[in-house]
Amino acid sequence: MTSPAIPLHRQAQPVDSFMRNLESRLASFDIFGGQEAPAPEPSKEDVQAQADAAAVFGTEAGARLLEWLADRSVRTALVVDPLAVDPARGWMLAQRHEGRNDMFYLVLSLLAAAKDEPAPRRDGPQT
Repeated sequence: MTSPAIPLHRQAQPVDSFMRNLESRLASFDIFGGQEAPAPEPSKEDVQAQADAAAVFGTEAGARLLEWLADRSVRTALVVDPLAVDPARGWMLAQRHEGRNDMFYLVLSLLAAAKDEPAPRRDGPQT
């Protein structure tokens, strides 16, 4: 049996030294004095976009359009066969898929802001 390239007792040393001074290290990042960072005020263009999104997607036709967008973005699975596609093309397909999802969630965040609701999260439980 061979020993690991780096002895086990040395692998944990950087973590141990970091954990010893964790409170002082975390305190150095606290630039708001324990308070939550203030939310930026939306610009005039943002407020107008929120109102426009609420007007467009607040109708029955807008709801159908939103469902269509969801079907073409977040409800579409990304399946890339690694043997059929070169890695660069697979990466490009994944980025295009993420771009579609980002645009859909941008529309949802506009609608949520127009209704004074929290923006939807992309992952994890919706609490």
